[in-house]
Amino acid sequence: MNRPSMNRRTETIRSEALELEIVPDLGASILNLRSVSGRPVLRPVALPEVETSSQCASFTLLPFSNRIRHARFTFGGEETQLRVTTKDGLTQHGDVRNRPWQVTRESGAHLRCTFDSRAFPDFNWPWHVTAEVEYRLHGPHFDTSVVLTNADPRPMPAGMGLHPYFQRLQDGVDPALSFGAALLYDTDERQLPTEAARPVRPGEDFRLPAPVGTRSPDATYTAWDGVARLDWGRRTLTLTADPVFSHFVVFAAPDGSLALEPTSHATDAFNLAARGGARNRHAGAGPWAGAGRGGAVDAGRGLVRERVEGRSFSPAAPSYFSSRPGAARPCRAPRNRRRGGRRPSAGRRAGRPSRRRFRDRPAFRRPPGSHRPWWAGSSVRPRLP
Repeated sequence: MNRPSMNRRTETIRSEALELEIVPDLGASILNLRSVSGRPVLRPVALPEVETSSQCASFTLLPFSNRIRHARFTFGGEETQLRVTTKDGLTQHGDVRNRPWQVTRESGAHLRCTFDSRAFPDFNWPWHVTAEVEYRLHGPHFDTSVVLTNADPRPMPAGMGLHPYFQRLQDGVDPALSFGAALLYDTDERQLPTEAARPVRPGEDFRLPAPVGTRSPDATYTAWDGVARLDWGRRTLTLTADPVFSHFVVFAAPDGSLALEPTSHATDAFNLAARGGARNRHAGAGPWAGAGRGGAVDAGRGLVRERVEGRSFSPAAPSYFSSRPGAARPCRAPRNRRRGGRRPSAGRRAGRPSRRRFRDRPAFRRPPGSHRPWWAGSSVRPRLP
């Protein structure tokens, strides 16, 4: 049972431009993200009104995102039945978002949050997992990183996502939304995909900026290029994400906010991939987290390590990050110009990332619309025939 909101503590960090407030007892979910002037970036939330993470400004989706049909799927030849958590017979968004997390303050602008499912006998997932989420503010940028680790001796399926609700109206202006995604899933009345992703139609295409207007989207896109923008004219917000987030959910919430959700897989991906095989190659029904290095095989697509990592950054300039599963920090991008009277190395001139650590600087990412193979949602490239 959730604790009354009046008894919950919060943790706050600040930079010279932003202030972040989280609730450790509710999945280390974000309560508020605002500028130091008080202007909300995510939807503003009052702690007394919060009963679950669903009322927060953002929460983490682990070890899967969105819905699973009948709260049931098959993996490794065995059927897995989870507890139903919705009124329409599904389970939704994983079981970490309303659990208490341990929070360590690394600095006045950096929080590290950890979770271990072995502390909860009623955890709604038959495999043991650990998770880590980091929140970091630097200047006008807010960085979120997520790590999911299989702590079980058995291989397991896994995925991740982030569920931020952005403040939509700014000074009465509805923003123009843009993101590069060419494919969309048709869904039934429970928002479950009915078949493989198809090309977007004109009213669904946001590759060119367009206001959401009177539309009420609740859709999952794929083949996403990892960049989304909200443009109010006088100000712009940019969200970028690691390649592990190959899918993008757009949801116009009833309260007027706009949820823009980077996820590693489609809704009901475990069942969608099993049912459709290669036909549903965009489902991104992994990464499948193995028991050790080189653990499990994702339907013959390739091997992954025991950890899955992803990072999302908002509002920030587009960034380049290492996709190595063991990488602990994003790599700084090549500067491609003279520095201190020395020419950059050939590797930097060629656009390869530096090994130096990220130092609060804008960085480089491949431009929207560039080629993105179907396996981009996995943390390593698969073995191809």
